[in-house]
Amino acid sequence: MDNVQEQIANLFIEENEQVNTIEKDNETTEQETAPVETEEVTDEATPELEEQVEESLGESQEDDENIDTLNNLATELDIPISDLYELNVAMAEGEAQTLGSLKDFYEANKNIEEVRESYANKEAELTNEIASAANGPKVSNEVISARAQVMSIQDQYNRTNWDQLRQENPGNYAAMQADFRQAFDIAKDNEARANQDAEVQIAESIKYQQERLFEAVPELKDEAKRKEISAGVEALAGRYGFTHQDIEGITDHRLMKLLIEASRMSSAKESVKDKQVLSAPVSSKPNAAKQMPTSRSAALKRLTAKAKASNDRRDQVNAVSALLK
Repeated sequence: MDNVQEQIANLFIEENEQVNTIEKDNETTEQETAPVETEEVTDEATPELEEQVEESLGESQEDDENIDTLNNLATELDIPISDLYELNVAMAEGEAQTLGSLKDFYEANKNIEEVRESYANKEAELTNEIASAANGPKVSNEVISARAQVMSIQDQYNRTNWDQLRQENPGNYAAMQADFRQAFDIAKDNEARANQDAEVQIAESIKYQQERLFEAVPELKDEAKRKEISAGVEALAGRYGFTHQDIEGITDHRLMKLLIEASRMSSAKESVKDKQVLSAPVSSKPNAAKQMPTSRSAALKRLTAKAKASNDRRDQVNAVSALLK
């Protein structure tokens, strides 16, 4: 299937450079509404038409010019490129597609490889960021410092031989007990205050990060959209072993934005993959009377010559189908 897309892309390369010079709206011919016909060339051509075909083939061989793009084909047929874009060709699944729609599909997906590379980079960045967020410190330095002070006082108290001190110097024993109790109470108060300050800071930080995230992704303000986005984020992160709790623990809006963008790219990647069902056009009459020549180039030239001589829409479709094969 990728080969078919590459063929279609190659056919449109030259047309993309020239299409801006063509005004499709200037065409006044009424668009075809008749059923699509994609017959292969048969022996039913008249002698006069066969003579014109052979003459045209002779001229083509003398020119020795390959027909490798739609623009070349339009030149050979002596018709506007816009006429070719209106032609319908039968796909392998039996569905008819205009060349214009194939061109639109190519235009919409020509940068898919760049998107895939960007997606892969974001996946790697995302994995590292989530791991850092999950394993990083969750306590402020002030809380850690206050707790360390409490533990230090407790350790000093435990290392003091209070029984010996009470026997040898009862007065000093009572004074040191009072000093330790006071220092311990102060340290515990500082720890409690640090915890309260940290909670306030965390709440303010979360609020700030949420506001920045809403600015970056306004759709999150809508509850339905928010649930949809959250489901996509958890599905993506889950593929790398991260749990719902891991995602809930992320507060940095930059990381959440990265997660959202990565999940959207993942969904877009799957969507494009589902839509990439383009196949090479095939004849709707595989049992046609006359077999195509074994050489693709020769077959294309013969069909092009016949289409040019007959100026018949069905012959033009056959020539386009041969070019796309």
